[in-house]
Amino acid sequence: MTGYGALKREVQGMRVSVEIKSLNSKYLELNLKLPRQYAHKELFIRNECNKLIERGKATITIIAEPLETALVSSLAINEPLLTAYYRSLERIATELGADRSELLKLALSMPEATGGEENQAGEEEWEATWNVFLEAIAVFNRFRADEGAVLDKDLRLRVNNIKNYLSEIETAEPQRIPS
Repeated sequence: MTGYGALKREVQGMRVSVEIKSLNSKYLELNLKLPRQYAHKELFIRNECNKLIERGKATITIIAEPLETALVSSLAINEPLLTAYYRSLERIATELGADRSELLKLALSMPEATGGEENQAGEEEWEATWNVFLEAIAVFNRFRADEGAVLDKDLRLRVNNIKNYLSEIETAEPQRIPS
């Protein structure tokens, strides 16, 4: 069953966003997009999703960013790597004649260009993020239940229409010219 759930919360000095999208599929096919600080929780999240979602081709995106006031103290920029990324992108853009206006933004999004002071989230931060995730799952499951109710109503209407048309056909059958 298709489904969608999204939620944003500010918890533990962070802005946490969770988005869950799914399409019909017989089995659970999970695509997780996690921040680096939660990489060690991937197996746990996958196991829980087997119970909470059960089936569908689902994409789950979790974003946890420090609030603006905490951003400066927790952000570390790998300047040599960022510079190397930028120069490589600039060289390629020049060779291709491509637009160079977004190169810094692109370089900042490259692996290991930026990072926080910690590689893994603390337990309190993880618990807060997990609670936001569970709330998003609840929104997602409500969406799926609502969609199921709409489909149920539509199918029942169609079955009733078939029954009505069948009775009309049965009354018209005697007037039919035999072939």
